[in-house]
Amino acid sequence: MLRFHGIRKRIDPDAIATAAGLHDEPELITGDLPSPLKALFKDARRTVARWERRSLPMLFKGAPAPLAEHLRELVIEANDYGSLCGQITRYSDDLSALSFAEAEVQLGNTLMIPTRDNIIKTCAGRSWTWLKKLRKIHLCLP
Repeated sequence: MLRFHGIRKRIDPDAIATAAGLHDEPELITGDLPSPLKALFKDARRTVARWERRSLPMLFKGAPAPLAEHLRELVIEANDYGSLCGQITRYSDDLSALSFAEAEVQLGNTLMIPTRDNIIKTCAGRSWTWLKKLRKIHLCLP
């Protein structure tokens, strides 16, 4: 367990990293839809979330039942943006997308500039208390 930049709750980095690594597993069943597409259609995010919840029993088949259930619980927690684990997962996912977009721009792909700028705006719009504190320490964080 670890204290995290002024957050009173102790976090388990291993559990959060595992959850973050599993958070997209439902997309193996449902497929992935790009965020801009989800934003285009009314209730699309809610519909996709419902599909992903319904896919949970289909995940980790063949694993011992207690392990499969534990992994499903991690997926649920990682996708709950009201939880610290979910927030860290979401921001990490944003930073991963930003890293990819920035690499493309650096390689000369000017078509990725608007995407990169939108991701920076999305990251900057995240206003979780822990992230505000972290940004004071690490000024380069969007």
